[in-house]
Amino acid sequence: MDSLKDYWNDKGRLFCELNDSPNKNFANNAKRKIIGEVCSSLPKNNSKELEWFAKALEDESLKWFAVEVFKKKKALPKKLFLSFVKAAIYEEDISLNRNFISPCVKTFGAAEVSKCLNFYIENGESLEKKGAIELKYWVDKLSL
Repeated sequence: MDSLKDYWNDKGRLFCELNDSPNKNFANNAKRKIIGEVCSSLPKNNSKELEWFAKALEDESLKWFAVEVFKKKKALPKKLFLSFVKAAIYEEDISLNRNFISPCVKTFGAAEVSKCLNFYIENGESLEKKGAIELKYWVDKLSL
């Protein structure tokens, strides 16, 4: 398991480093290749190995790597649902939080995502309430 975590760490860091490349065409092609490779070795929903992606969503750079991986996948593993919702809630840029909530709506539906957001609106800290309220816009828009 450690070797697979090392693999994801290496791929994630390389993906992030490519964001600083002056050659955007090269960087975009390299990032697509990395995402394809990672998607082919992604663990199943019940695997503890998915914890790496949950942790990556808490990292300012690696969270974008995790988002790109799961944009490519057809479904978001249930084990990562709450991690993606939390990443969306805590994303300060309200135009970017869509990237985290979109896979949740696509896989689990607007009703399930809204139920989760309502929990944060009713029980969360002020920052969580604010983030959850802002996300309602995207949930409604994505469910059309």
